[in-house]
Amino acid sequence: ASTGLANSPDLNTTVYPFILRNITLSGVDCVYANNEKRIKAWKLIEEKLDFSLLDIIKNEKSLKDLKSLSSKILKGKIKGRTLINVKL
Repeated sequence: ASTGLANSPDLNTTVYPFILRNITLSGVDCVYANNEKRIKAWKLIEEKLDFSLLDIIKNEKSLKDLKSLSSKILKGKIKGRTLINVKL
């Protein structure tokens, strides 16, 4: 399960900081892409991405840690992504 959009998909912000820093906000709506394009995109990511870079944003926990972890998630104390490994 993912808690990325648990509360809301809304992004309440102002664009001024992005304009001042010349940052482009862009999104991808892949819902309308056909399967062939999706597979091609995932293969490209697999070829180009250094997956070891993801280690700095991931956290692996066991199922027994879930209760204390959920409390931390609700308090906003968790950064990155947490994987619950049911085999641990």
